[in-house]
Amino acid sequence: MEEKLLGAAQYFYIHVEKRGLPLEASKALVNYSLGSGSRNIAISMLERTKKHLPLWIEDSSQVQIYKRFFGYISKREELNLAECFSPFVLVGAWESFYDLLIKERSKRRDAFSWLKDFFESLQVEDLREEEKPTTLFEKLLERIDLPDNHSFFVATHVAYMMNPHAFIPISKSTGNAVSVDEPGAYFRLVESTRRRRIKPIEVSAFLHLLYEKVPSKRYGAEMILGIDRELELLKKAEKLWGEGEFYEAHEILEEVWEYVKDPEKRECYQGVIRFAIALYHYQSGEFKKAQNVLKKALPQMKNCKNKLPINLRELAVQAEEILHRLKEGSPLGVYPPFRVV
Repeated sequence: MEEKLLGAAQYFYIHVEKRGLPLEASKALVNYSLGSGSRNIAISMLERTKKHLPLWIEDSSQVQIYKRFFGYISKREELNLAECFSPFVLVGAWESFYDLLIKERSKRRDAFSWLKDFFESLQVEDLREEEKPTTLFEKLLERIDLPDNHSFFVATHVAYMMNPHAFIPISKSTGNAVSVDEPGAYFRLVESTRRRRIKPIEVSAFLHLLYEKVPSKRYGAEMILGIDRELELLKKAEKLWGEGEFYEAHEILEEVWEYVKDPEKRECYQGVIRFAIALYHYQSGEFKKAQNVLKKALPQMKNCKNKLPINLRELAVQAEEILHRLKEGSPLGVYPPFRVV
């Protein structure tokens, strides 16, 4: 029975949630960096990881910051090992990075620069020859200097990339759930599972399935139960738009854009996304930027031939009126409503 449970957890983890993608991307980047792999394969794996980020990351701001960082990584000719590990580390330890970079809105603006500096400065090349796992882990903890025990959870992922047979990647929620949040308890878990011949990836998958809250679990349930993901995201955007949170609404609408596959529908949604950004610029007093973005958004909305579950025609009329007001320098008055229909 235990073997079946562990096997099912690993299958769900790898095949349903596609959690193998960031791991394979990191491995491909390592191979390329060491001169034993193709750059094209590494970049392809990184692009696939970027595409699937909304499966594993709940917060849309974190998704966009990760995408920007992975785009930066893909353009680099030379990477250190920590930068190669970054897809697996960032996805696996996403809760820690959420707390560090996203939870407080004031920190989001500098999140991309922080990630660049963190992985660039994290030097682990000299630890590759360290044979004793406990010593390797201690040295990693010294170098990964993060607050509130986040060093521990991030270090388990870096250590796994360095030796997948001796380490188990543990996230904040899974570690806290089973009281494995410090080196002593961690290595007792490693030894216990080793004696029971349970692979580290099986341990991680099983704990993840039980305790970690990620969108991929919801997507699986939605697929089975027939829940309309597009509609639910639009409802979120409707609420944010109505509260005047146009930047946050645009981020949710970007998730809709990523979710739908039809190119024509994506074009329509891109117009609405741009409309939200234009309103955000207007809120910020950047009237010229608002006008320029609206000029791009308007034809996308007006020329849309698809039937979307939102008041698109009304939005297009209002966007045209707002553009006219901006050209005249007139105030907008009331912001246009966004409604799911």
